[in-house]
Amino acid sequence: MSPESRFRILIGLSLLGALVLETWPIPTWLMPWWPHWIVVVIIFWAIQYPKIGYSTAWIVGLLHDFVTGSLIGTHVLSFSGIIFLCGHFTRVLSFSDQFWRIAPAGALLGLHLLYVQLILLIMLGANFTWVSWWGFLSSLILWPFLCSFLLILQRRTGYQPTIQYGG
Repeated sequence: MSPESRFRILIGLSLLGALVLETWPIPTWLMPWWPHWIVVVIIFWAIQYPKIGYSTAWIVGLLHDFVTGSLIGTHVLSFSGIIFLCGHFTRVLSFSDQFWRIAPAGALLGLHLLYVQLILLIMLGANFTWVSWWGFLSSLILWPFLCSFLLILQRRTGYQPTIQYGG
């Protein structure tokens, strides 16, 4: 099996693992602090491997919506927006250290949460809650550790993606 094939399998398995962690049964008191696993993993791969496409965002977004019982399409659009913004700012993001990428990752995660809150407010009339922002904080704390773990796994595949910048 080629290193690129192993790398693509790693991306798929990490997204699947994040989806499983996203829906993992946890105690009620821990729910507000539970990280947004799938969003953090999508942001990581979108920064690390800009060739990850909108089809990945659509598939993962639909799976997330089906598994969590969200409105269909909510996470599809949000994940597509993350892919777009990461692709647009690839040049800036590729030159910073993984630890310093926490600021743009936090901005993208914040945009995702605002978008989902706005959709829930418009479509379901749900109230805006600050409870989901505790998960935002735990996701930012998780960021450096998750990045280190996924980079170790990426290096074990033997594939180093090259970043190609758009004109």
